[in-house]
Amino acid sequence: VDHFENIQSTNWQSVRFKPPPNSDIGWRVEFRTMEVQLTDFENAAFTVFIALVSRAILAFALNLYIPISKVDDNMHTAHKRDAVTSHKFHWRQDLGSTISQHMLKKNGGTTVTNPLKSTSGSNNGGLKASGFMRSIIEVKESEFRDDTLDNFCRVKADNRFVLVYGELDEKGESWCPGCSRALPIVEAKLKSFQSSTALLKLPVSMKLFKDNEKHPYRIQERLNIQSIPTLIRVGAKGIFDTPLASKWCTDTFCVNQYMAYSAAKRLR
Repeated sequence: VDHFENIQSTNWQSVRFKPPPNSDIGWRVEFRTMEVQLTDFENAAFTVFIALVSRAILAFALNLYIPISKVDDNMHTAHKRDAVTSHKFHWRQDLGSTISQHMLKKNGGTTVTNPLKSTSGSNNGGLKASGFMRSIIEVKESEFRDDTLDNFCRVKADNRFVLVYGELDEKGESWCPGCSRALPIVEAKLKSFQSSTALLKLPVSMKLFKDNEKHPYRIQERLNIQSIPTLIRVGAKGIFDTPLASKWCTDTFCVNQYMAYSAAKRLR
């Protein structure tokens, strides 16, 4: 433990792992970014803010990891006068959940390919003005793992859905015409929920999916995809419901009824 403390204390300057102190409380993460402020009000405000941030990270399974070299750059910049308003810092572009922690790009960048969007606004799939979190997670075929669905089921949301569709090109069009029609319908309904929601998007390429009976999504027991687009409700206990597939996913009424049933069932 002493060796571990010596190593991490020279690298992690903003947060630090705290080993269990000979008790059963487990490992903890200590925020070390605080500085003594000029007034008691400022000290109290920062303390409350850090407490709220920690609760949000735990509640929404956010992933704020960036390469340690970027952390070092940030600390170097933070030591400059008025750095918060006159300098730029490295930030992770997408707040991935546990589902994306193993998907950081190998080139040392801070972007992952399966965004969990949580930016403010009503038109971007992020945090609604009403305060309900709307999480949209996208995982490419090459990044799909055995535990991807399990990790998605751990994302805390009142309503959870999985959408399998044909991947989009640079113009935002899918090679599957029905998928191009289904996507905006599903996303529009997602924005209408007055409760927290999560959508796992699984785009597939025509080359790998079409006429391939051994595609992972076809043989995966919980997905069992026969056609696209396919929308699946995920219950509170991680149970995958009967899917809404093919042409039914392009019907606005059917999609709205299927997704609304998830909210109604939850309230019973």
